[in-house]
Amino acid sequence: MCVLELKANSVSFQVIREEYIYTALEVDEDEAGIEEVPKSFYSKDWILNRQKTQEYGNEWFNSGKSLILKVSSAVLPADSNYILNTAHPFFPKFKFQKSSSIPLDPRIK
Repeated sequence: MCVLELKANSVSFQVIREEYIYTALEVDEDEAGIEEVPKSFYSKDWILNRQKTQEYGNEWFNSGKSLILKVSSAVLPADSNYILNTAHPFFPKFKFQKSSSIPLDPRIK
């Protein structure tokens, strides 16, 4: 999903291959506290209103009230993205697996 989000923001596949990595992690939802952006936030033009979404994200990050924010995907609204608050006290408790480059199909240019 993040690859589609990056492409929607004009990031080339070459840059994704060379500069981005991914890792897996397990999250205990009860312990971590996942907050979901309310449905009422998603107005008709929310995808094009970067200022509105960035302000919401900044307020969420600075509040520190949850570790993870679940947001609707702008590219595929039936799916979701999860944002981690790296300043949250629980963040250091995550155990990240080994990171690796994003294995994009070589036919994708």
